[in-house]
Amino acid sequence: MGVCILIVKILFLFIIFLIALLLIIFSESVHISITLKNNNLSYFGVINIKYYFFQIIFDIKSRQLTMLINSKFLTKKITTITQDNSSDETDSDDDSHEDDPSKDVSEESNEEDDVNLNKIKQLLKLIYDSKRDIMDLIISVIKLISFKNSYILMNLGLGDNNLTIKTCNKLWAITAPFYTIGLQTILTPQLNETILKSEVNIFLEVELLKILKLIKKVLFNKNIRNIILFLHKIS
Repeated sequence: MGVCILIVKILFLFIIFLIALLLIIFSESVHISITLKNNNLSYFGVINIKYYFFQIIFDIKSRQLTMLINSKFLTKKITTITQDNSSDETDSDDDSHEDDPSKDVSEESNEEDDVNLNKIKQLLKLIYDSKRDIMDLIISVIKLISFKNSYILMNLGLGDNNLTIKTCNKLWAITAPFYTIGLQTILTPQLNETILKSEVNIFLEVELLKILKLIKKVLFNKNIRNIILFLHKIS
């Protein structure tokens, strides 16, 4: 009898400890800052995530992820992970020279513009096909977070002025709800140009449990996953 009572007490203490641990884990907000610049789908910037004393810094250009302990009294790097793409870039450069060694600078520039325009159109098609999912995701994000001194600046031109205006109107409709929670989006149509430039500065904090719910929603949505995979492919 005494052994059973002791086991019950131990289980009760374990449950109390587990509940207290979960409260500690999920009571702290995750602080996120995103600084990003894009020039015709060439991205560079930094994503910074901090939770208690644990910090993750991801450099988009170098694809380098750094994990560290950061507090008022101690800053210590845990590890750095770098994705090496140098071999791929070297191979692609070699192939381009072997294919047509007589290309001049203007031809290469025109081909690069065509490739960038094609990528932009592919991205916009994915966004258009996913507009309902994106709007649903935006509504979920609005309910979860609030922004502080955050803004997005974008210049968009698709060569076709009619297409540029139509696309900008759709983007204005998508981003309008964020104004109410502190995220300003300034979108400028660039007529008679083929261009996609953007500058992003976002600062926000959100509860961990809400982030997990949002991540789950993104992972289980095929259209959103396709956009993320496409952006990762071209970055």
